[in-house]
Amino acid sequence: MTSLETTIQPKERKMRRSLTATLVALSVSSMALADAGTPLTAWSALSTRTPKGTPLCALTATPASGLTVKNVVVKKFGGSEYLNLTMYKDSWRIPQGTSVTTTIDFSDGQPLTLESYGDGKIVDAALPKEVTATFLSMMSRAKVLRISFPNGKEPAWSASLVPGRSEMKAFVECMLKQENTQPF
Repeated sequence: MTSLETTIQPKERKMRRSLTATLVALSVSSMALADAGTPLTAWSALSTRTPKGTPLCALTATPASGLTVKNVVVKKFGGSEYLNLTMYKDSWRIPQGTSVTTTIDFSDGQPLTLESYGDGKIVDAALPKEVTATFLSMMSRAKVLRISFPNGKEPAWSASLVPGRSEMKAFVECMLKQENTQPF
C-alpha cells in the first residue's frame, strides 16, 4: 500500500471549497441520489473557469437513485500539476481542517492512501502529480473505482467506470486544452 501525504495552501483551499460548493450545486440539481452503499454510476464532464478565471475541468460521478446527496468530483485546475478528488456527502459534518485518511482503489491490488482535507460536507484529496498518469489510465481502463475512509465509519464508495467512458474522454480533452503556462 502506498501512502502519500500532500498539502494545499490555505488560500487555495478556500477557493476550492467555494468552487466545490458551486460544483455540488450544479450536480445536485440533476442527480437522483443514493445511500452510501449504492454505486455512483451517473457521470458528467464540465469545462469552466473559477470565479478568479482559472481554467477548470471536472468529472463528476453521482448515484443513479436513492435518498442521500453525495458525489465524487475529479478536478484539474489550469496551472496545477495535480488532480483533486473531492467527495461530497450532504449528511457529513466534518470540522474544518480535519485530516481524513482516504484510500483509492481500482481493484488492482495497489490501493493509494492519501491524507485528505475535511471541511463540512467535503473531503478533498490532492493526487500527487507522480500518480496522475496512472490514475487517469486506471480511470479509463478499470471497471470500478472504490473510495474508502479506513479511520472512519463511512462505508466504502464505489463508482462504476464503464458508464463514464465518454465523459472521461471529454475530461481528458479539456485537460489537454487547459492553459498551463506560468510567468516564472
